[in-house]
Amino acid sequence: MRGTLLPFDETEIHPEVAGKVVMLFIKEGALVIKGTLLSKLFDGDLQYGPSGSIGISVPLFSGALVKKQLQVTDIQIKNQDLTIAQTKNDLETAMNNAYINYNNSLKAIDLEKNNLVLATENIFIATERYKKLNITSVELRQVQISYNDAKNRLYNALYQAKIAEAGIALLTGDIANL
Repeated sequence: MRGTLLPFDETEIHPEVAGKVVMLFIKEGALVIKGTLLSKLFDGDLQYGPSGSIGISVPLFSGALVKKQLQVTDIQIKNQDLTIAQTKNDLETAMNNAYINYNNSLKAIDLEKNNLVLATENIFIATERYKKLNITSVELRQVQISYNDAKNRLYNALYQAKIAEAGIALLTGDIANL
């Protein structure tokens, strides 16, 4: 049955259960279709004893959100994998550089040891020549300075090798055993 309620019209409604109307669900002048809920009756007196309710909320349209969250999580996992790979690559590069520095330092030590041997021989020769008055004291002093320079270069090479060794130990986590 279709119809329209007009302002100031009266319609007699006979509910199945008697009671006071507490809520009206239609607006004045609205179209009413058969089966439409028109009002709510007071039903507080029909409820006996304590009452309670439990509600469960299930989102109906969360599929897209969950899918988007999964995509974001997958991207974050890929980013972490790339970060791990980059860190491994950086560590390998640092290890290779430290190893090359250490080997170069060992070669420098050998070279400076040979230079010190030659400087020692040179000082012996210069001292003998000075005793025979073949060179001046200034020239002898220059040979002595060269000898001291050779010793300083050897100590510097030893120091650089120790720093390179410490760098390798730091990268391998073996720094406590130095």
